[in-house]
Amino acid sequence: MPANSSKKTYCPSCGVEVDTYVILESGSEVTHCASCGLTLTEHLEPPPAKTLDCIIYAEDSDLLRNLITRLLIDKKIGREVIPCKNGAEFISNATRRMREKQPVNLGILDVEMPIINGIQAAVSLREIEKGLSAKKKIPLLFFTVRKCDDEFKKFLKSFEPSSYVNKGASDSPEELANRAYRVISRLLSSV
Repeated sequence: MPANSSKKTYCPSCGVEVDTYVILESGSEVTHCASCGLTLTEHLEPPPAKTLDCIIYAEDSDLLRNLITRLLIDKKIGREVIPCKNGAEFISNATRRMREKQPVNLGILDVEMPIINGIQAAVSLREIEKGLSAKKKIPLLFFTVRKCDDEFKKFLKSFEPSSYVNKGASDSPEELANRAYRVISRLLSSV
């Protein structure tokens, strides 16, 4: 059972100071966000050890989609980033790449989108992975304006490996992009 900690710490997923808890993992105490469960550290995450071959990113805001796409390439997180305006485009691109045996190393989904939202797209993706007998699940990062409540934690758990970023907690697109980078680094280090 996790021990409670009275120290508040900044969580890049939630975008605010949060209560934390500590779990003993491999002989070391590891601090987690009490709201979303993200592993928290005091320093900025280093970039992923290896640049991903392909990231598919669905976001209906042109500004955010362009900014995050640029960040993913500039920070060498992904060689190729396929931007999508909605979940239908996301599913179409992911399915095509998986059928062609091309890698998809990370999916980023806005929860609220037209046509097919991020939740519906995630459900479809996991079913397609099963249908195509994928060896590994694609890690998913969800963008939402929702705070991570118990219902959303269950949702994230059902789509593991997954994490989220509360985009409503950012004052600017640049701040959101930097928070997303930190969460992506942690998500990829866990797979």
